[in-house]
Amino acid sequence: MNKWDSISWVATGIFILSLVLVFVFQNDMFLFLMALSYMLRPTLYALGLYTQTADERQMLIQYRSGNITLTILIGVIIILAIKANIEGKPADDFNLLLVIAIAARAISGILMVGNYREAAIRMTISVGAFWILFAVLSHGFSLGTLMESIPGISILAIGLIGIKKPMISSGVSIISATVLLFFVLFKTPKGFTIIQVFVALLVTLPLYFAAFCFYRGSKTESIQIIQNEG
Repeated sequence: MNKWDSISWVATGIFILSLVLVFVFQNDMFLFLMALSYMLRPTLYALGLYTQTADERQMLIQYRSGNITLTILIGVIIILAIKANIEGKPADDFNLLLVIAIAARAISGILMVGNYREAAIRMTISVGAFWILFAVLSHGFSLGTLMESIPGISILAIGLIGIKKPMISSGVSIISATVLLFFVLFKTPKGFTIIQVFVALLVTLPLYFAAFCFYRGSKTESIQIIQNEG
């Protein structure tokens, strides 16, 4: 059991604030604050912060419980997506959540190992593959699907090029993300919606992050080569 420490005090304060919101102001935000108070400690530990307040057993418990929770969450998302399809309702939101959950788990694991290039490759290939998959699921196999899949194919190509030429993929990722973001925000004929902005950020942010990882991975490998030669 965790000893009472500064994290406990902060989490307790957030929890008390959530109770004030629900009983005094009848505000629905209390649920989010309760979740924040509960997730504060495991989130800090996962980020490598305040780990001095936990022993190895506690860290192992946090790791295993986090994996179990993520597995359950992904299972629930899949069930809800299937239920929405059976009822004839769009399942795009559930598909989006599924992509985010799997991508976040895969990428965070790779980054913790320190393999930046592999993280960037997996990130770009995953985003490109899911883009193509969504185009096929939305329109079937047609010329329109091929046209709509072009951005996904391009992102997929960035990842494949990065296997051998990470610096090229880094530059292309930055240019592609910037052009896409500019097009959505400033060149859409009838303005843009919140959904469009969200989708644009969902694609561009991984590309910017992939550009950083390609660059960092390339520099790290260059330093290692120099050290080995020396």
